[in-house]
Amino acid sequence: MRNNFVRLFFIILAVNCHYLSPGQTPAWERMHPLPVESSLNDITFIPGTNRIMSVGSNATILYTDDYGDYWHIIYSPGGIYKSRDLYAVHFVDANTGYACGKKTTIVKTTNGGLSWTDISPDPGHDLNDIAFTGPLNGFSIGNYGLVSKTMDGGQTWDTVNSGTNNDLLQICFANQYKGFITGYLYDKYLQTDDGGNNWDTVRVKPVIENFYVNDIFFINQDTGFLGGDAHQGGYTYHYILKTIDGGTSWYQVNLSNSNYSKYFCFPNADTGFSLGPVVWYSNNLLRTTDGGESWQGYPNNIGDWFLKGICMSETGTGFIVGGQGQIFKSYDWGTNWDTAFTNLAPRVNFMDAQLISDSIIYAGGYYMVGGFVLKSTDYGNTWYRITHYWMISSVHFLTNNYGFICGPEYCSEVCRTFDGGETWSYHFITYDEFFPQCLWFIDSLTGFVGGQINYYDTASIYKSMDGGENWYRVQIMEPNEYFGIHDMEFINESKGFAVCGSYTDLGKVLMTTDRGEHWYEILSFPDRTLNHIHFINGLTGFAVGYNLILKTTDGGNTWEEIPSGVSGSINFTYVDFPNPETGYITGTGNEISILKSDDGGESWAPILSPCTSDMLTLCFFTPDEGLVLGANATIFKTYTGGMVDVPEIPEVKTENSINISCMPNPASGISEIRYQISDVRYVSVKIFDIHGKLVTTLVSQEKERGEHGVSLDTSGLATGVYFIRIWAGKENRVLKIVKVDE
Repeated sequence: MRNNFVRLFFIILAVNCHYLSPGQTPAWERMHPLPVESSLNDITFIPGTNRIMSVGSNATILYTDDYGDYWHIIYSPGGIYKSRDLYAVHFVDANTGYACGKKTTIVKTTNGGLSWTDISPDPGHDLNDIAFTGPLNGFSIGNYGLVSKTMDGGQTWDTVNSGTNNDLLQICFANQYKGFITGYLYDKYLQTDDGGNNWDTVRVKPVIENFYVNDIFFINQDTGFLGGDAHQGGYTYHYILKTIDGGTSWYQVNLSNSNYSKYFCFPNADTGFSLGPVVWYSNNLLRTTDGGESWQGYPNNIGDWFLKGICMSETGTGFIVGGQGQIFKSYDWGTNWDTAFTNLAPRVNFMDAQLISDSIIYAGGYYMVGGFVLKSTDYGNTWYRITHYWMISSVHFLTNNYGFICGPEYCSEVCRTFDGGETWSYHFITYDEFFPQCLWFIDSLTGFVGGQINYYDTASIYKSMDGGENWYRVQIMEPNEYFGIHDMEFINESKGFAVCGSYTDLGKVLMTTDRGEHWYEILSFPDRTLNHIHFINGLTGFAVGYNLILKTTDGGNTWEEIPSGVSGSINFTYVDFPNPETGYITGTGNEISILKSDDGGESWAPILSPCTSDMLTLCFFTPDEGLVLGANATIFKTYTGGMVDVPEIPEVKTENSINISCMPNPASGISEIRYQISDVRYVSVKIFDIHGKLVTTLVSQEKERGEHGVSLDTSGLATGVYFIRIWAGKENRVLKIVKVDE
C-alpha cells in the first residue's frame, strides 16, 4: 500500500515531466518528437516580455523565453483533461492571459503563463477564439453562434445575442468599441460598434459572387484585411481584400487560384503576412511590405501538415505553428523561414518495439495510409528511419540484422531483411485478402504470421518453414468469424500462444503444442478483446487487453485475472517485464496510460505518463531504464522507472558552506528565505517545481559575505512541492518548500 501511495502522490503533482533541475533526474526524457507531439493551433508574443506562447491539442501549452531555442511544455493547464484541445490564446498584459478550446474550456494565467486556473463556464459548445478589449472586458466565441462576454476578468460570462446559429471561428477588435467576428457566414461577418454589446451581420461590399469569408484582421480602426474564397465556374479563387474606411467598403489587393488566406499577421503597418492551406496538407505564405497593397508568395510551400498560427515581433523575429508540432522560425522579417524542429515520423502511432542485444531497438507503426520503422543503435538516444511509407503493426528480429516486419497496408505480404533494415525483400503469403497483424519466428526458418482475412472476417495463422519464402495456412480448431490474431509468442519450440480480438470485443487466448500446426481456444471473453502477450520465462506470462490483465504461472495452462486498479475503462495495449519482479503496461482511452508492478505482476499502480498522447508500446533495458512509445510518434526514455527522482542533499557544514533557511514552510503567502555565505561570491537563488521546471529567479548577482534575505511570494503558485536552489560560486544547496492552500 505504501508504494502505491507514493506513485499516486507523484501523479497528482507531476504534470510536466522532461525538465532537469540541478540534482534532479526527470521521470521521462523526450526523445521524439521535438519540441512537442501536439498539433499547435495558435501562437502569440506576450506583451512587454520576450516570452512566446503557443496552444494546441490535448490541452497543451508551450512557451519559450529564448526565441525558440528551448520550449517549455505544460500539459493539462489548470487540471483540464487532455481531451480538451486548446484553439486560441490571448494576453492582456505581461501577466494576464487566457486560452480557450473544446467543451467551453477557458483557462487563465496571472503570472505570464507559468501556471493556469480553469475558469471554464458550464460545459457547452466548443470555443474557437478569445479576445480582450481591456484588463477585464473580453469575449469568447464558438460553435452554434456562441458569443460570450465577461466584464470581470473571466470570473463570469454572459451570452450575447449573435443573430446566427452558425459556427463562429475568429474574433478581432480594431479598438475597444469596434470588433469583427468571422465564421461559417458565407459572404458576411459580424460587427460591433459598441464594445460588443450588440452585433450586426454585415455583407462584404462590393458583393462577390459565391464568396466565403475566412478571416478579418485590422491594423487600426480604419485599415483592415479580409481573406476569402469564391467558387465560380467550377474553380475556387482566393481573395485578399483591404479596407481603409473601417469596413464600409473593400477593394481587391490579391487574387489567386491556390493561395488560401485564413490567418493574418501584421507586426507593423507596412509588413504583413497571410497564411493558408493548399491541397495535401502543405501551406502557402504571402507577404506584403507596402501595407497590403501588393502580396508576394514564396518559391516553395511550407510544412507537411496544415499551419494555423503566425506571429512576428517588432524586431522581425517570427514563428509559424501547426499540425504535428510543426514550428517554423524567421529572423529576417519573414524573408527566410527555417524548420526549427524536424521529426522523423510525424503522425505515426508506434505499435511494436523490440530490443535486440543490449542497445539495438527496432520500432514500427502507422497512421492512416503510411508508416515507418525506426532504428536505434544506442539505447534509444538517437533514431533513424529504415523504411518509408509502410504501415507496420509488428516487428520481429532474431539477430541484430535478421528480421521481419508486417502490417495491414501490404496485404498478404511479409518483409524480410538480412542487413538490419538497409534492404528488404517481399514475400507473398496467400491469394486470400489477408491482413497480417503479428509475427513470431521460433528460429531462422520456422515462423508464423497472424491476422485476419478481409479485415473483419475469419482469424488466420500462416506458417513458414523456409525463413518466410513460402507460407501455408495452419488450422485453428473451431474457428469463429469476426475476430483477428493480434499477437503471438512461443515459450519453446512446440508450445505457443496467440491472443485475439474483434470489432465486437470478442477476446480469446489460443494455444498450440505441435509447433503451430494446430491451435485451439483455452480462454474466451465475450466483451473484452486481447491485444498483447508476453512471457517472462517458460512458466510466467501475461496477456493484456480491454479492461483485462491476465497472468499465468504454469506455462499458460491456467490463467487468472489480475485487478488493474484503474477507474473507468482502459484498453491495455502492451506489457513488458525487464526482470521477473518489475513490469510495465501501456493503455489507451483513459487519463492513465502507464501502469507499473514491483511484485511480479500481482498488483499494479499507475505512474507518471510523459505526455497526453496515448502510450502504445514499451521497451525496457533494465527495471529502471527503458523506453515508452506511443501515438503521434512519441518516444520517451526513463532512467528512474518512470518516477521523479529528487536526491536528498546531506547537510554537511564546512567553513565555506552555504547555510539556507525558509520560514514559514509550508507556506501559503510570503516566505522569507535567509542564506549566509562565507565570502564575496556571485549568488543565484532559483525556484523549481517538482518536475524540475524553473519557476522564478529570486537572486542573480554578486553578494557580500554575511547573511542575506529574499522574499518568495507563494500565493501565485499551485499547491504542491517546490525546491529552492542556491548557488554561491561553485557551491550549491537545495531546500524543499511546500505550498499549501490558504
